[in-house]
Amino acid sequence: VAKYLNRWKKYKILWKLDKEQMLVKLAMRRPTVTQYDDKLQLYINLANEIRNLPMIRDQQCIRLNMEPIAMLVQDHTNKWVHSIGQLLLTTSQELLYGLKTEIDTLTEDLAKSPDNLEDLKYVLNTIANI
Repeated sequence: VAKYLNRWKKYKILWKLDKEQMLVKLAMRRPTVTQYDDKLQLYINLANEIRNLPMIRDQQCIRLNMEPIAMLVQDHTNKWVHSIGQLLLTTSQELLYGLKTEIDTLTEDLAKSPDNLEDLKYVLNTIANI
C-alpha cells in the first residue's frame, strides 16, 4: 500500500511551491512565449497523467479510492495553468501597449511636415530609426 501511495508524492510540488513567489520569479526572467508554453505544457501533461491513472486500487483486502486526491491534484494543476496564463496575458499586454505607444510616437514624428532643414533632418532620422 505504501509503495502505491508513494507514487502520488511526486505531485506534492504542485501545492508545496509558493505559486505567487514562483510567478514573480518567472516574470522577472522575462521568458519567451515558448518558455511559457513549456511551463503550461508541463502542468497540462501532469493533469492528463493523473486523469489516466486508475482511481481505484485493490491491495489485498484494502481498497484505495484515489479519486479525491486525483481531483485535488488536477485542481492544483488547473490553478497553475490559469496563473501562468494570466501572467502571460499581463506581460503580453504590457509589451503590446509599449509597442503601440512607440508606433504612435513614430507615426506622429513622420506626419510632421518638414518646413526647414532641421525638421527634414528630424523626419529623416525617424525614418532611419525605423
